[in-house]
Amino acid sequence: MPINNTMGRIRAQKYRVFAFLFILIGIVFWELSVRALKINIFVLPPPSSIISAFFAKGPFIFLGHLWVTTAESVAGFLLGTGVGFGLAIVLTYSAFFRNAFTPILVYIQTVPKIALAPIIVVWFGLGFSSKLVITFLLVFFTQMVNSMAGMLIASEMECLARSFKASKWQIMRGIRIPHSLPSTFAGMKIGATLAVIGAVVAEFVGSEAGLGWLIMTFQQYLDMPSMFVAILLLGALGYVFFQAIAQAEKIAIPWYLHT
Repeated sequence: MPINNTMGRIRAQKYRVFAFLFILIGIVFWELSVRALKINIFVLPPPSSIISAFFAKGPFIFLGHLWVTTAESVAGFLLGTGVGFGLAIVLTYSAFFRNAFTPILVYIQTVPKIALAPIIVVWFGLGFSSKLVITFLLVFFTQMVNSMAGMLIASEMECLARSFKASKWQIMRGIRIPHSLPSTFAGMKIGATLAVIGAVVAEFVGSEAGLGWLIMTFQQYLDMPSMFVAILLLGALGYVFFQAIAQAEKIAIPWYLHT
Protein backbone atom coordinates (compact mmCIF):
# COMPACT_ATOMS: atom_id res chain seq x y z
CA MET A 1 0.00 0.00 0.00
CA PRO A 2 2.72 2.60 0.81
CA ILE A 3 4.40 1.80 -2.53
CA ASN A 4 1.12 2.35 -4.39
CA ASN A 5 0.58 5.65 -2.59
CA THR A 6 4.10 6.81 -3.44
CA MET A 7 3.68 5.88 -7.10
CA GLY A 8 0.35 7.67 -7.16
CA ARG A 9 1.90 10.85 -5.77
CA ILE A 10 4.73 10.69 -8.31
CA ARG A 11 2.24 10.33 -11.16
CA ALA A 12 0.18 13.22 -9.80
CA GLN A 13 3.28 15.44 -9.66
CA LYS A 14 4.14 14.53 -13.25
CA TYR A 15 0.63 15.44 -14.37
CA ARG A 16 0.91 18.80 -12.60
CA VAL A 17 4.22 19.52 -14.31
CA PHE A 18 2.76 18.66 -17.71
CA ALA A 19 -0.28 20.83 -17.02
CA PHE A 20 1.93 23.75 -15.97
CA LEU A 21 4.08 23.42 -19.10
CA PHE A 22 0.99 23.22 -21.30
CA ILE A 23 -0.42 26.40 -19.75
CA LEU A 24 2.93 28.17 -20.07
CA ILE A 25 3.21 27.23 -23.74
CA GLY A 26 -0.35 28.42 -24.30
CA ILE A 27 0.40 31.81 -22.71
CA VAL A 28 3.53 32.28 -24.82
CA PHE A 29 1.63 31.29 -27.97
CA TRP A 30 -1.17 33.69 -27.04
CA GLU A 31 1.26 36.58 -26.53
CA LEU A 32 3.21 35.96 -29.76
CA SER A 33 0.09 35.39 -31.85
CA VAL A 34 -1.58 38.62 -30.74
CA ARG A 35 1.55 40.61 -31.47
CA ALA A 36 2.33 38.88 -34.78
CA LEU A 37 -1.22 39.23 -36.09
CA LYS A 38 -1.51 42.77 -34.66
CA ILE A 39 -4.85 42.03 -33.04
CA ASN A 40 -6.44 45.10 -31.51
CA ILE A 41 -6.30 45.17 -27.73
CA PHE A 42 -10.06 45.86 -27.69
CA VAL A 43 -10.59 42.47 -29.32
CA LEU A 44 -8.01 40.26 -27.58
CA PRO A 45 -5.40 41.72 -25.23
CA PRO A 46 -2.07 39.88 -24.86
CA PRO A 47 -1.18 38.34 -21.48
CA SER A 48 1.36 41.12 -20.83
CA SER A 49 -1.43 43.74 -21.04
CA ILE A 50 -3.61 41.71 -18.70
CA ILE A 51 -0.83 41.47 -16.12
CA SER A 52 -0.17 45.21 -16.46
CA ALA A 53 -3.86 45.97 -15.93
CA PHE A 54 -3.88 43.88 -12.75
CA PHE A 55 -1.10 45.93 -11.17
CA ALA A 56 -2.16 49.25 -12.69
CA LYS A 57 -5.69 49.06 -11.28
CA GLY A 58 -4.36 47.77 -7.98
CA PRO A 59 -4.34 44.13 -6.88
CA PHE A 60 -6.37 44.93 -3.78
CA ILE A 61 -9.26 46.23 -5.90
CA PHE A 62 -9.54 42.96 -7.77
CA LEU A 63 -8.94 40.86 -4.67
CA GLY A 64 -11.57 42.80 -2.73
CA HIS A 65 -14.21 42.03 -5.36
CA LEU A 66 -12.91 38.44 -5.55
CA TRP A 67 -13.62 38.08 -1.84
CA VAL A 68 -17.22 39.26 -2.36
CA THR A 69 -17.82 36.70 -5.12
CA THR A 70 -16.11 34.00 -3.06
CA ALA A 71 -18.35 34.66 -0.06
CA GLU A 72 -21.47 34.54 -2.24
CA SER A 73 -20.33 31.33 -3.95
CA VAL A 74 -19.40 29.52 -0.74
CA ALA A 75 -22.60 30.52 1.08
CA GLY A 76 -24.80 29.50 -1.84
CA PHE A 77 -22.89 26.26 -2.25
CA LEU A 78 -23.21 25.30 1.43
CA LEU A 79 -26.92 26.11 1.51
CA GLY A 80 -27.62 24.34 -1.78
CA THR A 81 -25.58 21.28 -0.82
CA GLY A 82 -27.24 20.99 2.59
CA VAL A 83 -30.77 21.39 1.27
CA GLY A 84 -30.10 19.16 -1.74
CA PHE A 85 -28.68 16.36 0.40
CA GLY A 86 -31.51 16.68 2.90
CA LEU A 87 -34.13 16.51 0.15
CA ALA A 88 -32.37 13.47 -1.30
CA ILE A 89 -32.75 11.68 2.05
CA VAL A 90 -36.44 12.61 2.32
CA LEU A 91 -37.29 11.66 -1.26
CA THR A 92 -35.35 8.40 -1.05
CA TYR A 93 -36.91 7.49 2.31
CA SER A 94 -40.47 8.14 1.16
CA ALA A 95 -41.80 6.95 -2.20
CA PHE A 96 -44.86 9.18 -1.65
CA PHE A 97 -42.79 12.37 -1.35
CA ARG A 98 -40.56 11.24 -4.23
CA ASN A 99 -43.49 10.79 -6.61
CA ALA A 100 -45.33 13.89 -5.39
CA PHE A 101 -42.55 16.46 -5.29
CA THR A 102 -39.96 15.36 -7.86
CA PRO A 103 -42.01 16.71 -10.82
CA ILE A 104 -42.36 20.06 -9.05
CA LEU A 105 -38.64 20.27 -8.34
CA VAL A 106 -37.84 19.33 -11.94
CA TYR A 107 -40.17 22.05 -13.20
CA ILE A 108 -38.50 24.64 -10.97
CA GLN A 109 -35.09 23.53 -12.19
CA THR A 110 -36.01 23.78 -15.88
CA VAL A 111 -36.83 27.48 -15.56
CA PRO A 112 -33.63 29.33 -16.63
CA LYS A 113 -32.12 31.05 -13.62
CA ILE A 114 -31.12 34.03 -15.75
CA ALA A 115 -34.88 34.58 -16.27
CA LEU A 116 -35.54 34.39 -12.53
CA ALA A 117 -32.59 36.58 -11.58
CA PRO A 118 -34.29 39.97 -12.21
CA ILE A 119 -37.31 38.89 -10.15
CA ILE A 120 -35.11 37.65 -7.31
CA VAL A 121 -33.16 40.93 -7.33
CA VAL A 122 -36.45 42.86 -7.06
CA TRP A 123 -37.56 40.66 -4.17
CA PHE A 124 -34.28 40.53 -2.24
CA GLY A 125 -32.45 43.68 -3.38
CA LEU A 126 -28.94 44.24 -4.72
CA GLY A 127 -27.17 42.90 -1.65
CA PHE A 128 -25.95 39.52 -0.51
CA SER A 129 -29.37 37.87 -0.19
CA SER A 130 -30.23 37.85 -3.89
CA LYS A 131 -26.83 36.33 -4.77
CA LEU A 132 -27.35 33.66 -2.14
CA VAL A 133 -30.78 32.70 -3.50
CA ILE A 134 -29.69 32.50 -7.14
CA THR A 135 -26.58 30.49 -6.28
CA PHE A 136 -28.65 28.18 -4.09
CA LEU A 137 -31.12 27.54 -6.92
CA LEU A 138 -28.29 26.49 -9.23
CA VAL A 139 -26.66 24.15 -6.71
CA PHE A 140 -29.39 22.34 -4.80
CA PHE A 141 -31.01 20.36 -7.63
CA THR A 142 -27.72 18.94 -8.90
CA GLN A 143 -26.81 17.91 -5.37
CA MET A 144 -30.19 16.33 -4.77
CA VAL A 145 -30.14 14.30 -8.00
CA ASN A 146 -26.59 13.04 -7.50
CA SER A 147 -27.19 12.08 -3.88
CA MET A 148 -30.45 10.31 -4.75
CA ALA A 149 -28.68 8.38 -7.51
CA GLY A 150 -26.40 6.84 -4.89
CA MET A 151 -29.10 6.28 -2.28
CA LEU A 152 -31.60 4.57 -4.57
CA ILE A 153 -29.21 1.87 -5.80
CA ALA A 154 -30.14 -1.41 -4.13
CA SER A 155 -27.31 -3.53 -2.76
CA GLU A 156 -26.79 -6.98 -1.28
CA MET A 157 -26.13 -5.35 2.09
CA GLU A 158 -29.56 -3.73 1.99
CA CYS A 159 -31.23 -7.06 1.20
CA LEU A 160 -29.34 -8.64 4.08
CA ALA A 161 -30.39 -5.82 6.42
CA ARG A 162 -34.03 -6.28 5.42
CA SER A 163 -33.78 -9.98 6.15
CA PHE A 164 -32.73 -9.05 9.70
CA LYS A 165 -35.76 -6.75 10.03
CA ALA A 166 -33.77 -3.52 9.89
CA SER A 167 -35.96 -0.41 9.77
CA LYS A 168 -36.03 1.97 6.80
CA TRP A 169 -34.12 4.58 8.80
CA GLN A 170 -31.46 2.07 9.89
CA ILE A 171 -30.97 1.09 6.25
CA MET A 172 -30.83 4.75 5.24
CA ARG A 173 -28.33 5.68 7.94
CA GLY A 174 -26.14 2.59 7.74
CA ILE A 175 -26.27 1.65 4.06
CA ARG A 176 -27.87 4.17 1.71
CA ILE A 177 -26.12 7.34 2.94
CA PRO A 178 -22.61 5.78 3.06
CA HIS A 179 -23.26 4.17 -0.33
CA SER A 180 -24.24 7.56 -1.79
CA LEU A 181 -21.04 9.38 -0.79
CA PRO A 182 -19.24 8.99 -4.15
CA SER A 183 -22.29 10.36 -5.98
CA THR A 184 -22.73 13.04 -3.34
CA PHE A 185 -19.17 14.29 -3.79
CA ALA A 186 -19.64 14.20 -7.57
CA GLY A 187 -22.61 16.50 -7.08
CA MET A 188 -20.57 18.73 -4.81
CA LYS A 189 -17.86 19.07 -7.45
CA ILE A 190 -20.41 20.12 -10.03
CA GLY A 191 -22.06 22.38 -7.47
CA ALA A 192 -18.75 24.10 -6.72
CA THR A 193 -18.50 25.32 -10.31
CA LEU A 194 -22.21 26.13 -10.52
CA ALA A 195 -21.95 28.21 -7.35
CA VAL A 196 -19.40 30.52 -8.98
CA ILE A 197 -21.56 30.77 -12.10
CA GLY A 198 -24.62 31.56 -10.02
CA ALA A 199 -22.86 34.30 -8.09
CA VAL A 200 -21.60 35.95 -11.28
CA VAL A 201 -24.99 35.72 -13.00
CA ALA A 202 -26.55 37.42 -10.00
CA GLU A 203 -23.90 40.13 -10.08
CA PHE A 204 -24.52 40.71 -13.79
CA VAL A 205 -28.22 41.30 -13.18
CA GLY A 206 -27.82 43.64 -10.24
CA SER A 207 -25.13 44.18 -7.66
CA GLU A 208 -22.88 46.71 -6.01
CA ALA A 209 -19.68 44.62 -5.80
CA GLY A 210 -18.09 41.38 -6.96
CA LEU A 211 -16.16 40.23 -10.01
CA GLY A 212 -19.33 40.07 -12.11
CA TRP A 213 -20.08 43.69 -11.26
CA LEU A 214 -16.46 44.55 -12.04
CA ILE A 215 -16.68 42.90 -15.49
CA MET A 216 -19.83 44.86 -16.34
CA THR A 217 -18.17 48.08 -15.19
CA PHE A 218 -15.03 47.51 -17.29
CA GLN A 219 -17.22 46.60 -20.27
CA GLN A 220 -18.75 50.08 -20.24
CA TYR A 221 -15.26 51.55 -20.72
CA LEU A 222 -14.13 48.84 -23.18
CA ASP A 223 -11.31 48.00 -20.78
CA MET A 224 -10.64 44.51 -22.14
CA PRO A 225 -7.40 43.81 -20.20
CA SER A 226 -9.13 44.51 -16.90
CA MET A 227 -12.11 42.40 -17.94
CA PHE A 228 -9.75 39.51 -18.64
CA VAL A 229 -8.18 39.94 -15.20
CA ALA A 230 -11.60 39.51 -13.59
CA ILE A 231 -12.46 36.55 -15.84
CA LEU A 232 -9.19 34.78 -15.06
CA LEU A 233 -9.73 35.33 -11.34
CA LEU A 234 -13.18 33.75 -11.68
CA GLY A 235 -11.59 30.73 -13.35
CA ALA A 236 -9.05 30.51 -10.55
CA LEU A 237 -11.82 30.71 -7.94
CA GLY A 238 -13.76 27.88 -9.57
CA TYR A 239 -10.63 25.74 -9.85
CA VAL A 240 -9.63 26.23 -6.21
CA PHE A 241 -13.19 25.53 -5.10
CA PHE A 242 -13.28 22.31 -7.13
CA GLN A 243 -9.93 21.15 -5.79
CA ALA A 244 -11.03 21.85 -2.21
CA ILE A 245 -13.99 19.50 -2.69
CA ALA A 246 -11.70 16.91 -4.30
CA GLN A 247 -9.39 17.00 -1.28
CA ALA A 248 -12.34 16.67 1.08
CA GLU A 249 -13.46 13.65 -0.93
CA LYS A 250 -10.06 11.99 -0.48
CA ILE A 251 -10.32 12.46 3.27
CA ALA A 252 -13.96 11.36 3.58
CA ILE A 253 -13.92 8.32 1.28
CA PRO A 254 -10.31 7.23 0.76
CA TRP A 255 -11.53 3.70 0.03
CA TYR A 256 -13.25 4.94 -3.14
CA LEU A 257 -10.27 6.78 -4.67
CA HIS A 258 -7.43 4.45 -5.64
CA THR A 259 -4.90 7.03 -6.90
